[in-house]
Amino acid sequence: MDSTETPFGLHSVCHTLRSANANLERFAWLGDQLAIAVWTRDIEEAETVYDRPGHHTLSCYLDGGYRTERQKMPGRYGAPARLCALPGDHESRWWVRGHMHFMHMYFLPEHFTQRAVQELDREPRELTLADRTYFEDAHIARLCQTLANENWQDPDGLLRTNETAHQVLSLLLRAQGVRRTDASLKGGLSVATRRRLREYIENHLGQTLTLGELAGVAALSEFHLARMFRTSFGLPPAAWIAQQRLERARCCAARRCRSRRSPNNAAMRTPAISATVFAKASVSRRLHSGRPSALDSCCRCGCHLGQGIRDVQNCEDAIHGGKGLRHSVRRIHSVNQNPAHSGVGKLELTAGSQPRSLLSIAILNSAISRTASDER
Repeated sequence: MDSTETPFGLHSVCHTLRSANANLERFAWLGDQLAIAVWTRDIEEAETVYDRPGHHTLSCYLDGGYRTERQKMPGRYGAPARLCALPGDHESRWWVRGHMHFMHMYFLPEHFTQRAVQELDREPRELTLADRTYFEDAHIARLCQTLANENWQDPDGLLRTNETAHQVLSLLLRAQGVRRTDASLKGGLSVATRRRLREYIENHLGQTLTLGELAGVAALSEFHLARMFRTSFGLPPAAWIAQQRLERARCCAARRCRSRRSPNNAAMRTPAISATVFAKASVSRRLHSGRPSALDSCCRCGCHLGQGIRDVQNCEDAIHGGKGLRHSVRRIHSVNQNPAHSGVGKLELTAGSQPRSLLSIAILNSAISRTASDER
């Protein structure tokens, strides 16, 4: 099956809707294990059953849905701007009637709860997404409408969509994150040690970090830190650091993108460096010369975009290892006879079930594909 039909497996919400003959208008991978889709349904009456899809879903009605109800909540119907939060382990049955136009955002449970460390200073294993039907949140609904209206095919549009999706997840974590009833908090790092490690990593992202260095900060052995770090942060140290570097690069690229669009910004009076051009310059330079450049410094935050790009596959291999969501990235150097294309790199996706870090790949592919024509 095509990956747009089953983005997270045979029990996914996408697969259920496809099986129910819902019309998929648009679909995109946003990177960072995020996916988005816009659906329509026009039906007299049908039952739809979601059975532990394995991923979280945020649903926002864009139009219609006035006669659609969840079976355990009879008499409560959908409407434009109404939201549903569907956890990965939930089960639900719905009566679907009439016209519905809605947007879905799909994300993994671990991706949602890992934000708790950074944003709430809490452990990922403490929290999960609440099971909510037809709740109202004007801010989230407005952002969902923005997501649905965005151009997902344009690299800068994809970057803006990714940024907005992260904003939605932060709001959702605060408003609809609930404590797990089955949470076991035995083991792991103390609150003070976890906070000290998080702050140390954040302040040294532009430097080379080692397990021994982090063990010294935590006053633990390397063996015990590696085991306890993964318990408390939800990822091994290397994957967590790589993820933070990518997040900082993403934020910096988004600021660049916003600066270019702002008519009052000084960047409009100088040659603008968008996320696409920024990535192209960095990657093209590395492929042709391998020498360092000021372009590697992302804004003033000390993050190196080149480091972030190199970390994409390592970070996601650690995140996805053994979970069946594998998708590799291959760098292929052109051996074209055309001198303009000599040495130009291209990122390609090999066959697999789920594109990974598509945000980075889309930006880089778009940028690199124009390198030859730009250099003419």
